[in-house]
Amino acid sequence: MDRIKRTVSVLMAVLLIGSCFGMIAFAEDGEHVHAYTSTPVLATCTEQGYTVFVCSCGDMYKDLYTDPLGHNYGGWDAVQQCTCVTEGVMERTCKRCGAKQTQTVPVMDHRDSNADGKCDTCDLVMEPEEVFSPFEWFISLFRTIFERIRNFFASFGK
Repeated sequence: MDRIKRTVSVLMAVLLIGSCFGMIAFAEDGEHVHAYTSTPVLATCTEQGYTVFVCSCGDMYKDLYTDPLGHNYGGWDAVQQCTCVTEGVMERTCKRCGAKQTQTVPVMDHRDSNADGKCDTCDLVMEPEEVFSPFEWFISLFRTIFERIRNFFASFGK
């Protein structure tokens, strides 16, 4: 009789330990009771995270969803410098997944830093800019206004 009690006790201990670790679980009537183990699947920049629950009988489900993390871009790096002839290209990279994002940089203005009359980058001959003194500007404005007034009154005589 002691032997039977000991065997039953060992069997009960194995079932209890097995059910605690999610390996085996039975109800008192001998029916299977699900005991799930969980495995987290981490969220990425673009995909949700979730937890997969699996029972020893093969039943499984997903739950405990988390939002995607979103990209974590670093700073912009110049891939191609812009000039007065070509657009430039800037690029940045996600620190988590390596995804790349690019943007164009508009063409810049022509520059003549050495005052030789040509663009420093493309040798385009540049027109010299007209420089007006304040007095010349005032005279030019006065002439324009006087010309418009004269044309206005001349239109009545026609």
